[in-house]
Amino acid sequence: MPSVESIRAQVNAFLQQHETGSIRREDAFAPWFLVQNFRLSPQEAIAQCSDGSFDGGIDAYHVECRNNEPPVLTIVQAKFSEQDGVVRKGIDDLRRAIEIVSRILQVGPTEMVDEHRVVRNLRRDLHALTERDLPTLEVKCMLIHLLTDQELWLSRPVVQKTKQDFVRAVEDSPFAGRTTITFRGPAEMPDGDVVSRPATPIPVRFEGVCLNSPDTDKALFGLGHLSDLVDLHEKYRADLFAKNVRMYLARQAKKPKSAASHVELSLERICDGRMATHSFAMTHNGVTLTVPRVSGPDAGTLTLEPAQGGIYVLNGCQTIYTAWKFFKSRIGKKGDGHWRDRWNAIQLPMRVIVTGDDERVRNVTIGANRQTEIRSSAFWAHDRSQLDLELRFARQRVFYERQEGAWDEISRSDPKKAEEFSCGKVNIEDVARAIAAADRTLPLEYAKSPNKVFDDESAYGRVFKQRNLASVRLLLFLVNVFEATQLVLKDLSNDVGKLSELTPSRFVFPVFRVLVHWIAKKNRELVRDFANYVVSTSPKSDIRQCVRQWLNHNHSGLQQLLPEVWWSYEENCWGDAFDKERLATAFRKLHLDGTTVFDGWDEFDERNDE
Repeated sequence: MPSVESIRAQVNAFLQQHETGSIRREDAFAPWFLVQNFRLSPQEAIAQCSDGSFDGGIDAYHVECRNNEPPVLTIVQAKFSEQDGVVRKGIDDLRRAIEIVSRILQVGPTEMVDEHRVVRNLRRDLHALTERDLPTLEVKCMLIHLLTDQELWLSRPVVQKTKQDFVRAVEDSPFAGRTTITFRGPAEMPDGDVVSRPATPIPVRFEGVCLNSPDTDKALFGLGHLSDLVDLHEKYRADLFAKNVRMYLARQAKKPKSAASHVELSLERICDGRMATHSFAMTHNGVTLTVPRVSGPDAGTLTLEPAQGGIYVLNGCQTIYTAWKFFKSRIGKKGDGHWRDRWNAIQLPMRVIVTGDDERVRNVTIGANRQTEIRSSAFWAHDRSQLDLELRFARQRVFYERQEGAWDEISRSDPKKAEEFSCGKVNIEDVARAIAAADRTLPLEYAKSPNKVFDDESAYGRVFKQRNLASVRLLLFLVNVFEATQLVLKDLSNDVGKLSELTPSRFVFPVFRVLVHWIAKKNRELVRDFANYVVSTSPKSDIRQCVRQWLNHNHSGLQQLLPEVWWSYEENCWGDAFDKERLATAFRKLHLDGTTVFDGWDEFDERNDE
C-alpha cells in the first residue's frame, strides 16, 4: 500500500520527468493518477488534465469506450492535500463538473474560445462518441486525495451533507441514474511500476519524401498543414514544446518587425482572401517534429504514432503558437465561415524525425535552433533610405554597412573593391545612434538602445527622416564626435575630481547632444575637420583633444556645467543623465534654445574640398 510520502515522491518524479512549464506540483497529481490508473501515456494524460484555475471542477478526465457496453466518462478531482477542508471542497468541485458536462452536451461541438483546455478537449472527445452511445454515457466522479483515514473523514456530518448536496445536484442533471462518486486516498491508490499503453495515433496531412537507411533514424521532408499543427498544440499545449530549446517568446512577438508579427499578418491576409494560401510556405520557416514511429505517408496522410514517447515540436514553436493565437482570436471575432477553408489549406515546410533516441532528439533540437540572432536593423537594410545612404557614403569613399557582415564579405571576396573605401566604414546602428543622440526632438532612449529605433516603424521614420539625412558628411562628423565624447568623458572622470563619479557610458548622450548644438550655433566650421573620414580616437588623436577643448570653459563650458546641472547636492550623487528637466536647463544656460543641428547642410557634401 503506497504511503503519502511515496505518492508525493512519485508525483514529484513525474513532474521532473515531464516538466513543461505549464503544470505545478499539485497539478501533476491528476496526470500521474491517469497514468497509474488508466495506463495512459504521460503526454496524453497531461492533455486530459487541468493546468490551473477556471477548469469548471475538472482536474482530469478519461473517456473509455467498451465493446457492447455503455461508454464511461471518469471525472477526476485531485486534492494533493492532507487537510480535511481542502479535500471536502473536491466534492463541491465535482458537482460543478457535472454541470459543465451537461452544458457540453447541450451546446454541442461548437468551438468556444474562452473554454479551459481540459474542457475543450473533453468537449472534443465526448462529441466523438456516436449518437447511440451518448444517451447511455456513464459518469464516474472520482475524488483523489492524501487523507490517511478516509473512512473517518467520510463519516463526519459536514462531509455527509456535502455528499448529499452532490447527489441532489446529480438527480436534477441528465446523468441521474448513471453517475457514481468514489473516493481514493493513499490506501486505494494503484501501486507498482506502470507500463503505459501506446498513445492513440494521430493522422496529419503530409506530402513529401522519406530518407531512410539501415544505419540512421528515418526522416521525412515535405509539406504539412498549419491547421493540423495548431490542432496538436490545442491538444497538448506547452507539452508539445517540452523538448524545444525555448517556449513562445512573447516579448519578442510584440515587436512590430518580429517573425510572429509577420506570420500573423500573412495569416490575416490569407484568411481575408488577399493572399494565396501557398504563399505562406514560400515566405515563412517550417517546423521540425519528432515522434517514435510513423505510418505512411499514404494518400497524402502521415500517421504519427506517439506510442509512449510522445510527439514533440523541436523547431517552429513561434510559428505554431502564433498561428494558434490567431485562430482563437479569429474564430472568436468572426466565427465559422469561408475563411476556415482557406485556413485549412495553408501549408508549410515540415520535417519529421522518426526516432526514440533521446540523444538524437537533443542533437536535432540544438541544430535546428542554432541560428544567428537577427538584429532588428536587418529588417530595414533594404529600405530605400538605407540604399541611398550607401550610395552617398560611397561617394565620400566611406563604406556604409547597412547589412551585418557586409564589410567582412567584401573584404574577403573583393579586396580591390574594399580598397576603394579608403575613408573607413560606419554601420547602420552607429548612424542611428548618432542621429538619435543629436536630434533634440527624439528621446535619448533611442540613442541608448538603437534597437528601439528599428523595432518600431514610427521611430525609424522619425530618426531616418529626410531632414536628418541631408548630409552624409554631417552624419560622419556626428559618429566621430559621439565616439570621442564618450572617451573624453572617461578621461575627465579620471583627471577631474568633481567628475570622478560620473558614468561616461550614460552621460555621453546628454553631453553629446548639448555639444553638437553648441557647435551648430557657435562654430559650424568645426564640423569640416572631422567630416571626411572615420577618425582614430586614440588618446592623442586630434578629435579627442578637440572634443576635450570644446568641453572646457574657453569654449562651451560643458565640463563646468555638468556638476552644476546634474550633481544632486541633496543626495550627494550624480542625478539621472536622462532627466529631461536637467537637459533643458543645460540648453537654457548655454542659450541654445531654438538651435537645430540638421538644418542648413544641403550643399555640404558637394563642397567637400578634400
